[in-house]
Amino acid sequence: MSAREDFVSSIKAVSAALILPELQDGPPTDVAHNRRAQVARAGLAVVSFSLVERFLRDRSAEVTDWIRRQRLPAGHLSDPMRVAATAGALRSVMFQADLRRRNGEDPTPYIQQQVSLVHEASTVIAFAEPAFFHGKPNINGEDVADVLKTFGVQSGWQKIERFARRAGSPALSAADAFKNAASRRHAAAHQGGPPLPSGDLTSFLTDSVGICLGFDALFGRAAQLFCARDPAYLANGVDEASIAIRFVDQSADGWFRERGPTARALARNRDLEQLLRHTVPRAITGREFIVIRGSNGVPLDWRCCDLP
Repeated sequence: MSAREDFVSSIKAVSAALILPELQDGPPTDVAHNRRAQVARAGLAVVSFSLVERFLRDRSAEVTDWIRRQRLPAGHLSDPMRVAATAGALRSVMFQADLRRRNGEDPTPYIQQQVSLVHEASTVIAFAEPAFFHGKPNINGEDVADVLKTFGVQSGWQKIERFARRAGSPALSAADAFKNAASRRHAAAHQGGPPLPSGDLTSFLTDSVGICLGFDALFGRAAQLFCARDPAYLANGVDEASIAIRFVDQSADGWFRERGPTARALARNRDLEQLLRHTVPRAITGREFIVIRGSNGVPLDWRCCDLP
């Protein structure tokens, strides 16, 4: 299962859990029920943010593995990439090795495998699996911006937000949504936290899809252009406005309709996967990013057609 598939299916599961009666507040007099619902929602606050962290870690590993398989000369690395592929990767490897040691595992095979990739980076472009987002227990907003900046995407959060809005995400600020969710997770995990309305969690689940698809669009396009040695990218990085979007929208009547950049409906099908079998090749040809939206116009899923 890919990082995207794992994230989307997990978000759906959390969304389904949030509407269970057991997680809704009852009358103020039902103190025991309301306390159980509060504890359950606090647990989902931890899980929800952890799903975003897991996507960022797993997707970055998928993309950097794809870059490694291109076998490009190490001389093509920018200075920030070179640091990430060597010193940064080694710090992350040792952090992950320590976690394995604490869990009673022998970290030696893991260290040997990952250090071999760091060594490989001296001749060809190769990133150890934990090069990005794996060097500490939790991910913060600066980490996301720094990884994108390493790949030539300046002002990463602003670009994530603008792309997510184009995709249909209702978040007013992607960076604030991420920061607030991180604070809720910390409070729920370590302090018990104040009562958490289910609406806050529902909003973040929607925002998290926009955050993750925006990151994927920018990171995937940057990786593809970097490996292609695209002159415009090498000079100016990635502008989110240059990434065209092909929509697959679900209508109230149950049909999924494919819409190109002109917003005109090009095809329709009641079976999403059948429609995507025709949509994806068109998006690859047009170098477009596919966003799948519900009948309310809000993103539910996506396909990054720049990379596998």
